Amino acid sequence: MAERLMVVVGYEAAELLDIACVTTTLAMANGIGAPVVPYRVLLVGPGGGTLVCGSGLVLGSEQSLARPAAPVSLPGDHHPGG
Repeated sequence: MAERLMVVVGYEAAELLDIACVTTTLAMANGIGAPVVPYRVLLVGPGGGTLVCGSGLVLGSEQSLARPAAPVSLPGDHHPGG
């Protein structure tokens, strides 16, 4: 099944709300909106591994921003499939 990869960039001392508002919105779009092509959210960090939010909560990033496993398309990019 096709999916839209959405990369959320986290960093040390980030506010949890800044990360959660994006990831929760996309999860709700998948659940409530039932898009034809669902979103898959990937949290990445500068070096991969754990990120400690400003509140002290620890999040696990799935990969390093320095070495993404897949091509990353930014808003405004006009690449095929991006």
